Amino acid sequence: FAICSVLFIVLYCSTLVSRTRSTNRVLSTSTSLPSQLVLRTKAKAETWHSAPTPVEPFSVRVDRNASLPEEEALSCHAREGFDLAGDAAFVWGLSFHVASAVECCQACAAQRRICSKPDGRGKFFWRASQSGLNARCNEPPSSRKCNAWVFCPGSGDSPAPDRCFSYTIHNHSRGECWLKHESNESYPIAAGPMLPAEMVAAPRKAWPWPVATNVWPWPAPRRIAWQAGILAPMGSADVWRGTRLPDWHHKFCNGKHGPCSSTSS
Repeated sequence: FAICSVLFIVLYCSTLVSRTRSTNRVLSTSTSLPSQLVLRTKAKAETWHSAPTPVEPFSVRVDRNASLPEEEALSCHAREGFDLAGDAAFVWGLSFHVASAVECCQACAAQRRICSKPDGRGKFFWRASQSGLNARCNEPPSSRKCNAWVFCPGSGDSPAPDRCFSYTIHNHSRGECWLKHESNESYPIAAGPMLPAEMVAAPRKAWPWPVATNVWPWPAPRRIAWQAGILAPMGSADVWRGTRLPDWHHKFCNGKHGPCSSTSS
């Protein structure tokens, strides 16, 4: 009988210990749930906070920083990747170097504002921040005033990061600002944003314009680096409705090397 009593006590204690351990596991699990939920919630909150900020469109950024006089109600109508030809150049960019597309647009607006006045001829209208050139009104007042600008920002990670390619005899470097007139604001003559793949792959001797190796020794780039804009009333739906391609494009693509693929992608 004594032996049975001892066995009973041992079994009873073992059962109590087992139940106590199970209860502790349940309590441990239940008390850890809130902390897990907190961690998950925190992780989600961090994910929400780390969401990328929307990129401001180039045209909006240029207008915002240009801060043109409100009474003029003008917009730079800026575009990336376009080399705008124009039908006249008031200021050549080879020696007129500015800091950005913003300053280039501001200079165009100043030319328009000052040089169109009856007594504007010969007056100073802008000092280029990078080259120090003082731009003056060199033409008599007329209906033609600056309404187009072209800026060279450099070519990024290309073989020539401080240059901009163009089918021309000139070496175009970062900072160039060309102040022009464009008679057709809706469909300006402009190349961009890409050169046709067939043109890029063509040997130099087949290029639509002879570019000397001391001007541009590398292959023609696929993407155009230039930035350009039409200075016109803000919100105008008639600006940049499309583009007309330059003569050198037609010369190449309508000849034995054509037809050419799209220049938009």
